[in-house]
Amino acid sequence: EDACERREDTLKLLSLVGHFLPFLPLEEPHIGEILMRQALPRVEALLPPGRNVSLAVEVDPAVGAALAGKAEYEGRFALEGAKEVPTILSRHLTWRFRKLFQEHNDEALRGKRVRVVPDEASGSVKLMLLPELRGAEPQGEEGSPPEAA
Repeated sequence: EDACERREDTLKLLSLVGHFLPFLPLEEPHIGEILMRQALPRVEALLPPGRNVSLAVEVDPAVGAALAGKAEYEGRFALEGAKEVPTILSRHLTWRFRKLFQEHNDEALRGKRVRVVPDEASGSVKLMLLPELRGAEPQGEEGSPPEAA
């Protein structure tokens, strides 16, 4: 009589279930994959309407792992799952592109490539503005040559 429900009711309910799918919390590599998948669409959405820029964006594969460490974890599992991904992208990536679009006119960006790479010094990422032509020396975010990898 102290039980919440009768055994027959529990068996009836279980007979209606076709499959049990376990929920496994997201770990740091999963957060990194989600960050990588969402980075380019977020950057493409930032281009202001009316701007005529053909800018190629390349995201270094190590960026996902670098930014995944910015999420909060309890043990090896992300506390908020993927809910933090948009915030992480805003704090560490999209503002850099907004700044790039404000500082450079369409002509300066046309045909260029932007490479997003981890920045070990800041624990975040940095943008490298690269020329269209191969063989020309790439320029870092501040106009200086990028560091050797």
